[in-house]
Order: sequence, then C-alpha cells, then structure tokens
Amino acid sequence: MASANATGADGLESRGERGRRPSEARTGALTVLHPRDGSLDWLRRANDPLSRRLRHTAARETQEAVARGWYLSAAGGRVALQEVQTAEAGTRVISPSGSWPFLPP
Repeated sequence: MASANATGADGLESRGERGRRPSEARTGALTVLHPRDGSLDWLRRANDPLSRRLRHTAARETQEAVARGWYLSAAGGRVALQEVQTAEAGTRVISPSGSWPFLPP
C-alpha cells in the first residue's frame, strides 16, 4: 500500500496509508514532531494547547505501537519492535531524590 503524508484540521502531520490519519486508519503511522526554531526543546517546555495536543498524540501513538508490536517507518515499511516484553519487565521507577516509596514491578 502507498504511504502519504497528511495534515489534519488540527495541524498535526502524520504518515498513513493512502494519506489517512493514524487515528482514523490505525495503520501504525506516527505523528511527525518538527523542531521549532531549530530545536526540539519545545517538547519539554511549551505548554500551549497545540504543544500539549502534539505530545498527547505522540504518546498515544507510541502506546499503540508498543501494544501492536510495530510501527510504520517514514518510508512506509513496517518496523517490528523487538524485546518489548523484556524492556517492560526490566522497567523500574527510580526516585530522583531517593525519597519515593518502593513501587513493585
């Protein structure tokens, strides 16, 4: 299937089969997060509605890709996620100050 870029009414650019948005087609395509002023610092710092929506969309698509076990590359090819279960099993919460209570896996 052909892959094409599409920009939705909310300004989010995404890659999906036949130009459809991933939320509509559930194709495994991911939203493209572009630098602003030559930097991706806005991902951590910007708090405007569009920035929050972009981060939310990227997070949701990442969760969907992990649950599915694959995503579509920029070229439209399917990329399998390797060792997802191993990575999840090895994930631990670490307190930056050391003061958080123990959280079981």
